[in-house]
Amino acid sequence: SVVGEAGAGAAAGADAGAAGPRLQPPPSRLEEDTVARLRSELERLPVPDYEAELQRTARADEVVLGMLSPDEAAEREAALEDARLREAAREAERFARREAVLAIRQARARADVIVDKAAAASDVRAVEAQALESRAEVEEAIRRAYREARAALAAELSRQRAVVMERVGELAPQPQGSKARAALANQQLAVAWSRVPQPLRLTVHQARGVKDRLPRGRYVLLVTLWDRLGGRPLRWTQMGIGAGAGTCRGIARPAATRPVRHAGRFYDTELDFRGQSIFALSPADADLAPAHTLVMELFLLGGKRSPVDRVVAWTALPCADGDLRPVEGRFRLPLLRGEVDLEVDQYVKMERRWGLDLDAWLGNLYVEVTRLPRDQVGEGGSLVGEYDVEVAYTSEVLRLRRARLRRARDESAAAGDDGGKAPSSSRSMRRGRSRQRHGSSRRGASRSGSRRGAARGASEDEDEAWDMAGSESDAAGSSTADAGGAGA
Repeated sequence: SVVGEAGAGAAAGADAGAAGPRLQPPPSRLEEDTVARLRSELERLPVPDYEAELQRTARADEVVLGMLSPDEAAEREAALEDARLREAAREAERFARREAVLAIRQARARADVIVDKAAAASDVRAVEAQALESRAEVEEAIRRAYREARAALAAELSRQRAVVMERVGELAPQPQGSKARAALANQQLAVAWSRVPQPLRLTVHQARGVKDRLPRGRYVLLVTLWDRLGGRPLRWTQMGIGAGAGTCRGIARPAATRPVRHAGRFYDTELDFRGQSIFALSPADADLAPAHTLVMELFLLGGKRSPVDRVVAWTALPCADGDLRPVEGRFRLPLLRGEVDLEVDQYVKMERRWGLDLDAWLGNLYVEVTRLPRDQVGEGGSLVGEYDVEVAYTSEVLRLRRARLRRARDESAAAGDDGGKAPSSSRSMRRGRSRQRHGSSRRGASRSGSRRGAARGASEDEDEAWDMAGSESDAAGSSTADAGGAGA
């Protein structure tokens, strides 16, 4: 009811306020009683003792401040200073003792080092004395062995000299007469090789760095001799252009490789020719000019899409070296894109071409050039090899044991014509001559560096052809020598 009355009064006041400003009516009796009741209840509530709680909480954090007299403070400072001085004195005493111990140890270590040095010096002197003694013994043994070997060599030379004097005699001038002229006519004279063309073998290993710059297909490398870089190709009248080095005793020497395949992918970095050999015939030493050039062209063979063969890259190599001899050695040659450019007439222009435009460079070609033995048709239609003439003549002059055995087999083969013995003896004779010629040619080829390279490079088929031709010339030479000896 009180709330209702209060609400009614409030509503009436609101209506009155809405109607216009009016004075508040005095509180009613009920309102005064309510306010008094609330005040009495609040007064009865206990009030906390905040001061006591503050003292209890802050007691642990309080700082007690005191007062010291100047005399007492001075005494305390003096005591602290005395304590620091005593600690410093003790530390200095400990340091002094430590330094004394280190000095003693250093002296002992120095004495030990001096003793060890003296012992090592004595050991070194002993080792040196032993080495000198052993070296003296070795030198004495060497001198003794040298004296013995010298005496044995002198005895052997004396024996050999006696044998030579008995079998050969002394060297005397050839008497003038018909016999002397006949002897000179029977000799095999050396061939003037400076006028004979030099065959070259080019061993093509691989072209590196091509990747996908070369399309997929089959490729062939062709070598041609040009009069100069940027000039014209040269040809031999009987062989033509690109004939290589012709044939040697029935063995072909082509100027182009066999086709090799390239997949044309970016990770196919190499075009491998697997050490194929191509050949070129260089002019003779007397006709060779510094401008002569070997031009190598890389051909893409035609296929289903394009049946025409085309040149995709080329490079060049001087045909003459610094001594105006046919070139020889191992080379890394840069491949230029496209066909042979006649505007490139100097090797520095080739370098400038790929230096200014790297796209003009296709890759590097690795080639090894070797000089092959030359041959020439001699008197009587026999084929004379470059390294065969002197070896055969020397073997006849020295009259080696194998040559004597060969002549004995020839005489027995000539004497025994009956039955089936002659063919077998002639076959054995040919095999013996072939083996002798093969060994003699290898000994002759080992006498010079260029001959060593040519002998190593010759194939087995070529060796067999050389041996068969050499056996025929040996047979003619041996029969002539026997006839001359019988006449004498």
